[in-house]
Amino acid sequence: AGAGDFKGAIEDCGRARELYAPMQIRFPNLPMVALGEQAEYVFRAGPRAPQPAIELVRQAIEAAPKIQVQKRLALQQPYWTNLARYELARMDEPAADRALAAFIPNEPERAKALLTLRRRLLEEIPALAPTER
Repeated sequence: AGAGDFKGAIEDCGRARELYAPMQIRFPNLPMVALGEQAEYVFRAGPRAPQPAIELVRQAIEAAPKIQVQKRLALQQPYWTNLARYELARMDEPAADRALAAFIPNEPERAKALLTLRRRLLEEIPALAPTER
């Protein structure tokens, strides 16, 4: 997504998903990766309206290969983290907490991770910072 060409990147990810379909048997995580990348570009194109990105990243999580539970969770972890970011962008902290709970069962650790994620999100996309009136 050079120079903010998120629309082009979103389309490219959609095309990649189509191309990856026949390769899924040999490379089962490709659809998950393409969906996750597409979700990120959709989010960056419209961070104040993250619902489409939320839907795509949930699809990415579901698309994770059906393998041993711990290995599957390890593959899903970055997507659960992105789901939490997108939920924070929509100001739904309980949903963000639930997303992090998928791989951080300890509540105090999760609270710390949520705070760190919120700070990083605001640094990354300053437009999401609350405005003073």
